[in-house]
Amino acid sequence: MRNIQPVEHTRTIEPGLMGYRIMYRREEANHCPGCGNSNWHVGRLSAQCAFCDTSLPFADGGTISMASPLHI
Repeated sequence: MRNIQPVEHTRTIEPGLMGYRIMYRREEANHCPGCGNSNWHVGRLSAQCAFCDTSLPFADGGTISMASPLHI
């Protein structure tokens, strides 16, 4: 039998080196990267363009709380 050593992951995530990521920002005017329009269907985990169905994740990564109203 071979002696298998556990793999150690030494990489860390460095956001500054990851490049630009297109995301939906709730507090800003968002234009679709697919068609340029700015009408969105906002869900709990992502927003979807009303014209071309392009989906974008939320920039904050969280879900919308039903306790407070959402103003877009």
